[in-house]
Amino acid sequence: MFDQIGLILLTSSLIVAGLVGVVVPFLPGVPLAWLGLFIYGLATGFETVTWTWLIIFGVLTAFTFVLDFMGPAMGASAKKGSKWAVIGSIIGTIGGVALFGPIGIIIGPLIGAFVGEYIVERNYKDALIKSYGAFMGYVAAMLIKVAIVIAMGVYFLIALI
Repeated sequence: MFDQIGLILLTSSLIVAGLVGVVVPFLPGVPLAWLGLFIYGLATGFETVTWTWLIIFGVLTAFTFVLDFMGPAMGASAKKGSKWAVIGSIIGTIGGVALFGPIGIIIGPLIGAFVGEYIVERNYKDALIKSYGAFMGYVAAMLIKVAIVIAMGVYFLIALI
């Protein structure tokens, strides 16, 4: 019985850490939540947490890595940014993470979209609007990741019943 409670606490902790990790840039949020489900499934012989759902959540987890890079780019594009704002956002995301670590995933696309648009338009107000779009794309991606982790948590709760 204690082992089961410990396993439930470990899985729950990883899902909660995953939810926090979606908001706090230095934690791999969605992968932590998926890991919790995987550990629980492995320990219980995949009776309640099934391979089917682990694969579905695994695909969604992989999708979040794409979202981290493409969310800001799509946001810059939605604000009628030039292709250079979009390219700048993608380069800024990669460079931001490389130079500034986890916080770079927030500031990199903003700077990249601004620089990319400013090079083309030479208008700092337009470039600021495009970088705001990149930020909103980041926020939208974060909200999608929150929804995925919440879905994992709800699935886990249902699996326990």
